[in-house]
Amino acid sequence: MTKVASIIGGGVIGGGWAARFALNGWDVRVFDPDPEAERKIGEVMANARRALPGLGNVALPQEGAITYHPTLAEAVEGAAWVQESVPERLDLKHRVYGELMTLVGPETVVGSSTSGYKPSELQEGMPNPGQIVVTHPFNPVYLLPVIELVPSPANPPEVVARAKEILTGIGLYPLHVRKEIDAHIADRFLEAVWREALWLVKDGIATTEEIDNAIRYGFGLRWAQMGLFETYRIAGGEAGMRHFIAQFGPCLSWPWTKLMDVPELTDKLIDQIAGQSDTQSGAYSIRELERIRDANLVGMMRALYRENWGAGALQRAQDARLEAGAGLLGHVDQLADPGQPVLTAHRVVPLEWLDYNGHMTESRYLEAFADATDRFMAMIGCDADYIASGAAYFTAESHIRHVDEAHAGAVITIHTRSAAGGGEEDAPLPHHARGRAAGGDGRAFPLACQPVDATLRAAGAACRGGAGEAGRGPCGTAPARRRRGGHSRAAVKRVLITAGGSGIGRAMGDSFAAAGWQVWVADPVLPADLPPDWQARATDVTDEAALARVMAEIATAGGLDALCANAGVAGPTAPVEEVALDDWRACVGVNLEGAFLAAKHAAPLMKRARRGAMILTSSTAGQYGYPNRAPYAAAKWAVIGLMKTLAMELGPFGIRANAICPGSVEGPRMEGVLMREAAAKGMTRDQVYAGYASGTSMKSFIEARDVAEMAVFLASDAARFVSGQAIAVDGHTENPDPKP
Repeated sequence: MTKVASIIGGGVIGGGWAARFALNGWDVRVFDPDPEAERKIGEVMANARRALPGLGNVALPQEGAITYHPTLAEAVEGAAWVQESVPERLDLKHRVYGELMTLVGPETVVGSSTSGYKPSELQEGMPNPGQIVVTHPFNPVYLLPVIELVPSPANPPEVVARAKEILTGIGLYPLHVRKEIDAHIADRFLEAVWREALWLVKDGIATTEEIDNAIRYGFGLRWAQMGLFETYRIAGGEAGMRHFIAQFGPCLSWPWTKLMDVPELTDKLIDQIAGQSDTQSGAYSIRELERIRDANLVGMMRALYRENWGAGALQRAQDARLEAGAGLLGHVDQLADPGQPVLTAHRVVPLEWLDYNGHMTESRYLEAFADATDRFMAMIGCDADYIASGAAYFTAESHIRHVDEAHAGAVITIHTRSAAGGGEEDAPLPHHARGRAAGGDGRAFPLACQPVDATLRAAGAACRGGAGEAGRGPCGTAPARRRRGGHSRAAVKRVLITAGGSGIGRAMGDSFAAAGWQVWVADPVLPADLPPDWQARATDVTDEAALARVMAEIATAGGLDALCANAGVAGPTAPVEEVALDDWRACVGVNLEGAFLAAKHAAPLMKRARRGAMILTSSTAGQYGYPNRAPYAAAKWAVIGLMKTLAMELGPFGIRANAICPGSVEGPRMEGVLMREAAAKGMTRDQVYAGYASGTSMKSFIEARDVAEMAVFLASDAARFVSGQAIAVDGHTENPDPKP
């Protein structure tokens, strides 16, 4: 049965808790009156999906569901854990707990993210106070493992033990604070450093960037892997900590710092700090800084993982807890059929395994197979004790055939099978890797094989335990249409097409697919006949949170090369004085706001890659106007203005923006217009067609594929210096208001 966690307060910290629980297989129920809560948590989840799954070497469980609820009672229903992350106001927290503690079950642990209040202050006057503990995290909660677990005398030992068990189970490190104290442990250090930093800025000693450089280029690196006291132990040399204290202890009484004084936060000082911070980091959005931070944290923690040290040792322990659920066995005796291929890896592609094309680079396939070999050898008895005895196996030869490619977040599995073993013989050890796309439809695909001619040779004593029956691994051949993952310099290009399920959008998808692009579609209605290799998501372009989730998936898949913001609706046909405001807003919402939201969330992906093309679908109505179609014409005119602004703003990042302005397009919608007008005016369909077509020089309607081919051209390298243009595909409009 899936476990349930409840999140009360869905800001940055609450969203981080939601991500930590959901990505570890818990269902999450959220209560937050903020109407933007779902969007905010969706953005945190996008970052978390990109970073956390690749932190360890074992895949996480299947992601749990996140749901949003209008009342506390609904949100905490069935919850084994409730995490409160409301703003730091004791009166507000007391109001929340006053209702919350009448709703939770007797076994539910209620944790607070408070950074300053003691648990006894939260428990005061509450029913069942022994269920409330402080569980103070650090941002981002989905990556940083430490949780300051602070109980009070009111908490029974079994509540503390249950809290530790749950936190450990989702990969966190519960740091049990022995006595409750204001600001717990870590924040007391941070406040001291923060006060001193404020003085250094105020007194003109250093800028914000210089202070950050002193930390991140110096002692911050030491603290990240050894902390404070272990670092100082090394500083004491062979004599250790006693020598260090004797040498540097007297300095503590010198008037170096102002730790007990707080500078007055005047408007001048605030402006000074904010201005320096903008100069230092203003080139990046907050979301970009978060992704940079997360990638760096994952890289550092994976380095510590290799040394089994600090936060890396914690992740190793978490991987060990996940192995059984992932199907990874510890010894050959546990195999039901030793003659069958053995699962030797079940993991996620981490960010550090990507190359410049955005997919798993060739050297990492060899690393993955090497790790699989290590697990297989340990299973048959070639473990650390065996190696310590002076015996070993070593790789004599490796060959890898690349079949497909994998991206960050993709789940890969490796199956291994031995053909021989023992004595001084060569032991062919074929591996077969498969992947599953991250956040997609669960599609499995072959990745690579290390065929039977990859051999291990024994050195020293024979390996204990046997190596299974002879046989070849299931190494398939690459389909002719696929390129070799990891060897080609031609990266897969991805295009997102809004409203790509029908009409012009569907034609765009067909044309991009024919040009070799990977097609992503965001459309509220997905027809059943979309090609199976398209990545289609049921998405309303006016739902920012839903659109952000699609962009996060594309980022995980390797990035976005082109955006076709194509979604549009016709809106009402009526004189301006008869247009209802709701109809105006609905038309402008899809045609203009939909394009804006798509560009807003595509821009960070393209800016990171420093390339990309945005193609916005406008209309000749946006160029010339259109009687009785005020909402549509105004929105399409504004799309051109948005496009020109994007071209100027994003051009320095190598990103182009253009608009296509279609004229009358052959198709079911236009056919309906022709038939209705013919019936209303007593004319034939062809007479009405000729009247409309007479407004163009070429006397003809265009087809959807004409617009689609222009979109492919604008996204191609052939248009690398075409930007800021509103390009009509209309047969040259001479009269924008022809009369049939």
